[in-house]
Amino acid sequence: MNRQRKTLDDATVRLVFKEWHPEPVQAEDGAIIFNAPRPLHGHETWTGKFISGIFYAAVYPDREGSETAIDENIRLDAKRLEYFDRADVEAHARTLADEYGISFREYSSAYSIDDMATEYIYSRSS
Repeated sequence: MNRQRKTLDDATVRLVFKEWHPEPVQAEDGAIIFNAPRPLHGHETWTGKFISGIFYAAVYPDREGSETAIDENIRLDAKRLEYFDRADVEAHARTLADEYGISFREYSSAYSIDDMATEYIYSRSS
């Protein structure tokens, strides 16, 4: 029986604020980072701070075995982590401030960076 290979389009994305969980130093630029409550497949694997679990894997799309690792990790219900930073949060907050007809200074004095990061995650998830 042939099963359909899973691709990145099938992965559940988990947005991660770099100030809450820094990007893993174990992974090189260009890596696709997966996280789950069970061991994963990848070119590099490690354990770390809990996000969706403590098991991490870095998959490099241009390396041999990447399609298999992606497929297996998605089947293991791993989350693909996408990191964002303060600049992303502030850009989103500036857009919201404009929509509300207030200055960014007013907006940012009413909400903490953590509140704004949570709003950023919510806006990208819905």
